[in-house]
Amino acid sequence: MVDDDDDFEERDMFEGIDDLLEEVEKEIERIMASFRKDREAMMNRPFVKGFTLDMQGGRPVFRTFGDLDIKRKDREPLVEQSVKDDYLVVIAEMPGVSKESINIEANDEEMSLKAQAGDRVYKTTIPLKEPIDPDTCKARYLNGILEVRAKLKGKGNKGYKGIPVE
Repeated sequence: MVDDDDDFEERDMFEGIDDLLEEVEKEIERIMASFRKDREAMMNRPFVKGFTLDMQGGRPVFRTFGDLDIKRKDREPLVEQSVKDDYLVVIAEMPGVSKESINIEANDEEMSLKAQAGDRVYKTTIPLKEPIDPDTCKARYLNGILEVRAKLKGKGNKGYKGIPVE
């Protein structure tokens, strides 16, 4: 015999999965339509487009990354976030730029990343998984990977703060 509470928990675990799968399907259709429309422009240079699926607060979160607009030549870096101990760690893939060209700004709820080297331009603003204290942010860049670490924060300043790259 199965306990009714167990059935309820199983339903909660899959609640919203149809909506998420529909969102993924629509994004793939949009990417393919964009590819068909801009095929010639895309074939004249390298391009990157993809998506990530993550869990936040027990809910799946779907995000895209890659070339923002094939005509603008902006690229959204692949970004991952994780919480380790009392820190939020943000990892971004930004190959081909120097650490001097990287500009990072953050407040307690979001972070903006920008970098440019020649015709390679990276740009994104990401909502953070957890509130941080921007005054504790430290960033390093090595072999195309940017890592930003910040202490988690309960409440506080929502003003942006620049973050130097070491």
